[in-house]
Amino acid sequence: MKVRGVGQGAPVRNTRSDKKERVQSYVSSDDKQKLNRLARSCNTTESELVNEVLSYFLNHPDFINWIQDRHGVTKEDPFRIVPINDEGKLIY
Repeated sequence: MKVRGVGQGAPVRNTRSDKKERVQSYVSSDDKQKLNRLARSCNTTESELVNEVLSYFLNHPDFINWIQDRHGVTKEDPFRIVPINDEGKLIY
């Protein structure tokens, strides 16, 4: 008698190249209200707006340098990110 599935292993799924990762954050009620009002004025959802804002800031070298300076990451720190503009795309 042959048992179905025994010895065959589970099928392996491929990872999509455009896979989204879930990141959650708690925001103050003031920031939540501002986000809600801005999302409404732009006729979009809060989630889509947060994604757009996050993408914007993570792809601007001035912000990357400012946030590291604000958190005391020195220029000599081996973990300091040095953003490089490669044909219009920021890499680091």
